[in-house]
Amino acid sequence: MSRRNLSLLLCVLAASLLCRMRGGTSPQSGYVAQAYTTINDWSLEPPSRRALINGAMRGMVAVLNEQGDAHSQYIGPRRAQPFMDEMRQEFGGIGVRIRMTGDPARLLLVGIPEPGSPAALAGVKPNDHVVQIDTHPTAGLGMQEVIELMRGPVGEPIVLRVLHDGETEPVDLPMVRDTISVASVFGDRRLSDGSWQFRLDEDPRVAHVRLTNFGSKTVSELTATLEGLTTLGVEALVLDVRENPGGALDAAIGVSDLFLPEGAPIVETRGRRGVVEESYEASGDGPYLAMPVVVLVNGDSASASEIVAACLQDDGRAMVGGQRSYGKGTVQRLFPLESGTSYLKLTTSSYWRPSGVNIHRLSDAPEADPWGVSPDPELAVSMTDDEHLDFLRWRERRDLIVFDADTGEVLSTPQIEHRDAEGQAVEVDPGYEDAALLRAVEYLQSQLDAGA
Repeated sequence: MSRRNLSLLLCVLAASLLCRMRGGTSPQSGYVAQAYTTINDWSLEPPSRRALINGAMRGMVAVLNEQGDAHSQYIGPRRAQPFMDEMRQEFGGIGVRIRMTGDPARLLLVGIPEPGSPAALAGVKPNDHVVQIDTHPTAGLGMQEVIELMRGPVGEPIVLRVLHDGETEPVDLPMVRDTISVASVFGDRRLSDGSWQFRLDEDPRVAHVRLTNFGSKTVSELTATLEGLTTLGVEALVLDVRENPGGALDAAIGVSDLFLPEGAPIVETRGRRGVVEESYEASGDGPYLAMPVVVLVNGDSASASEIVAACLQDDGRAMVGGQRSYGKGTVQRLFPLESGTSYLKLTTSSYWRPSGVNIHRLSDAPEADPWGVSPDPELAVSMTDDEHLDFLRWRERRDLIVFDADTGEVLSTPQIEHRDAEGQAVEVDPGYEDAALLRAVEYLQSQLDAGA
């Protein structure tokens, strides 16, 4: 059987499986069941049931992708748990950040472990080189393999053999996996007590708050952060969703709700043939109606990030700075398969900003089309691809530097290497200036000074 015919057969098989899940029958499902039996009985090298189902689902989703839906996907059993962990913002683990660095690659624990985590209690230090995980040497392992070895059920033991920075003999650090919460709200720099510094040194009236994704805890995290900052005298906010690929729709609505008056439109979703499914409005007067806000976006800000930026921009509640966003104006729903051990992530609707524009960027959309969220002219900062890479390297390095919580002094820097496309080492400029952030801060300062 040719590859093309086999792919077609797998697509029909997947359709049959979905028909059965819905309780329906069709002649095609009978044909596919017969073909499935035929493959099992007669194929020279019969594939496993798992391989058939995975291939069928991937084939069917590929049809959607070919029609222009780039965001629907099949999430198989191996990826399902990590995917749901990310959405729930928690998993069973030890509370460390890891990087592969050097040639040959070494596994480093970078930054400080999460306060109170198994790793912190066991004595893990910044820049520890992990030599072995349980009985598995780390040499030659890929990042996905490392993650699968480190994560596991809460309560299960794990032993890391690590070489502390500056020492010559590795030590074994036994620990027990615990529930690790994954934060989605970051500040400007990480402090030695595990907290983030949000207020800017040059003007403590302004806070820099970064949202890295929109998960189940994002709204509560942001609410707690803003409550703490206002008690410290913060009067203005840079809400940074650069590099944020999105996440849960309800999280984007909840974040927007904090800054809007009651009844202000947030987003509208439409299904097939443009039929309105839901219209979301602010549930009540948000607690930060008077706070000046700039939302920073860039070309990797997508989906839920764009909902927040577009909503606050259209409602006249915030200015938008940075670069034009990605342009993902569709909503995906998760359909559990196989008793929740795998999922179909399916595009079911589009979302529309308060101005009535759908910001989704089609594959052939010209620059003149209204896709994405464009920054306000006075806060727009152009950036080349090379400049974007410089920003990413600088931001990653800054996030892994540990600053003293009392003095602000640098306590440790990450021993990671950055390389360009040709594999050449690239130095990170310690004096790098984040132009988009600087412009946003200048604007907010002008607003605060004008109201003084």
